[in-house]
Amino acid sequence: MDYQDAIARLGIGSAHPGGFHTTEYWMDRVELRANDRVLEVGCGTGRTACALYERFSCDIIGVDLHPMMIEKARQRANQASVPVHFQRVAKGKLPFSASSFDVLVAESVTVFNPINAQLHEYKRVLKSGGMIIDTEMCAAASLPQEVADEFKRFYKARAVPTIKQWKAHYENTGFSDVRILLSAPVSHSPLSADVYDPFMQPTMDERAQEVMAIAEENDRVMRMFGKWLQYAVIIGRNS
Repeated sequence: MDYQDAIARLGIGSAHPGGFHTTEYWMDRVELRANDRVLEVGCGTGRTACALYERFSCDIIGVDLHPMMIEKARQRANQASVPVHFQRVAKGKLPFSASSFDVLVAESVTVFNPINAQLHEYKRVLKSGGMIIDTEMCAAASLPQEVADEFKRFYKARAVPTIKQWKAHYENTGFSDVRILLSAPVSHSPLSADVYDPFMQPTMDERAQEVMAIAEENDRVMRMFGKWLQYAVIIGRNS
């Protein structure tokens, strides 16, 4: 079991930095149309995708690697009676044709993947002029090796760029009009970023002790190293 498994079992709907309040913040400031086709990469348990449909009535697909996440996302969509489609994907290339989507959303996903390759996939599946909305963990400054090693060990984050470096990654991939909609310190643990979710219930079975051990380890890591972290909402356009 790893951090992502624990998130799925704990039933946290918005484990990304800033929680669902940050999701609501950017939703209040972007304009989506009912005929927009939207892809959420790393949709988790579907909270953001369902909220996007409820607000904008878009055509939305959510994808995730984790089977329990997808199962719970489908349950959420059924319970909310929203026509959001969820599917499990494998690591690597997204299973969609080029220029398939008007909008792509990612919340604390890109940092856990080879960043440049992931951004090129975002660019590939977005239409020309399509919008990217990405909420990501950032380093407040260049990380000491001890901190970088700990984030790689526990969160599987291959690298944690600064906000300036994130912006450069996007621009170097060919995105335009890249801007930071919001940035703030990570002042709390991602595992407790948004514990209250009206839909989700923890999956507590014979592996509950493992889940609790990971939650405790997460709290330890954040107490020791959280001061090095910020998060940012990055907006850009596919040139």
